Amino acid sequence: PGPRARAHCDCRLRSSQKGLRDCLQGLATSLVIMSASRHPRTLIVDNYDSYTHNLFQLFWTETGHEPLVIHNNEEQKFCSLQADHAFSNIVISPGPGRPERVEDFGICKKILQNPPCPIFG
Repeated sequence: PGPRARAHCDCRLRSSQKGLRDCLQGLATSLVIMSASRHPRTLIVDNYDSYTHNLFQLFWTETGHEPLVIHNNEEQKFCSLQADHAFSNIVISPGPGRPERVEDFGICKKILQNPPCPIFG
């Protein structure tokens, strides 16, 4: 299971067959509820580039839902939004600097290494 699945039910801790079955049923129920109640919401990770505003307008116009925007150094905010399932896709904006430099790329490297949902950028 992906990160969302682990947030709802940690099946690794269940040892019995019944426990595993109950865990998977709870997970399936949670996913159905989430997909029925959620609308597509884009999270834009701003790498301090002026083009982020254009991305914001484009995604708001195309989806009909205002995107969420966080800066690339707001790891706690990202984790909180992820835990709340506040977004269904991520856009990583362009920005100055180099991806090899933590201060330039921030949380983007972690997001790309373990994507919680579809990513564009």
